[in-house]
Amino acid sequence: MQVDFFISALKLALSSKTLYVMGCFGAPMTESNKERYKNNHSYNRQAARRAMIDAADADTFGFDCVNLIKGILWGWDGDTSKTYGGAVYLSNGVPDVSANQMLNYCSEVADFTSRPVERGEFVWMDGHCGIYVGDGYVIECSPKWNNGVQMTELSARKWLKHGYLQFVDYSGYEDPPHKDNEPDDWAKEACDWCVEQGFFAGDDTGDFKWHSTVTRQELAQVIYRAFGSD
Repeated sequence: MQVDFFISALKLALSSKTLYVMGCFGAPMTESNKERYKNNHSYNRQAARRAMIDAADADTFGFDCVNLIKGILWGWDGDTSKTYGGAVYLSNGVPDVSANQMLNYCSEVADFTSRPVERGEFVWMDGHCGIYVGDGYVIECSPKWNNGVQMTELSARKWLKHGYLQFVDYSGYEDPPHKDNEPDDWAKEACDWCVEQGFFAGDDTGDFKWHSTVTRQELAQVIYRAFGSD
């Protein structure tokens, strides 16, 4: 999977309604999936977590940290009509491994003092992982903070290592220029329009979360998915 598409899919998950559900790789919270995931893991069987799953709408997708990454690599595309949101288990040569094991499928693994982390890299701490998406931010899924897929500052956690996922093609990427780190006007206007149309949610103020990193290609992919195609 090419790194730009990988990150656009992560941003699609970011803009969707999500809930932290252990062992879930993008399944919409339909009644049948709720019953499945309330009982698949001891974490989900806790009364508080069962109540959260029961309260979720059918257009809410379940993920945990490493299953966000695996789900997208398995083809998750936010399709609520599919059992796993479009993901196909064990597809594309991607194994079903834990957050700690996924580090073994990375090259050039380093700590944060050895070399700078680059966009699209797997970031890791014991038992948890995410993807660095540039500009000092990580997309991760966690019960902490927003209890689902969220964008966090790289400095918000004590990440220990980072590396290039062997399932992602990092070639040919160049950071888009941004004057003084300000988003392009077209990006803010286009993203705001998409929020107004209900394609995806903004934050509590109604603003979209990734004006500063969105590309035209990524935005086109999100709009295409929102409209759908037969």
